Amino acid sequence: MEAWGFDYRSHGVWVKDKFGTGYWWRGQHELLLVGVRGDFSPPIAEKRVSGVFYANRRRHSQKPDLVYDMIESFYPDMAKIELFARKQREGWAVMGNEIDQR
Repeated sequence: MEAWGFDYRSHGVWVKDKFGTGYWWRGQHELLLVGVRGDFSPPIAEKRVSGVFYANRRRHSQKPDLVYDMIESFYPDMAKIELFARKQREGWAVMGNEIDQR
């Protein structure tokens, strides 16, 4: 994150409906990291939600829509980027080698 010019601020845990593979644990969760550039405030208190999200697993690296919706409600007018994105999303810059151009 730091190499890309972002400062780590927090993370959430996405708990998936199915577990996957793994060497030590069979993973059923994914950490969603939050990073910022510059002077950036957290969401207003009334908008803050639990850092644990429950959503069905989708295609590899495709995050749940509820996460995008929350971030967009926190910062409707701010620039947003998803690293390791799986698909394009209106209003977001995306980076990733698995982006579906549809």
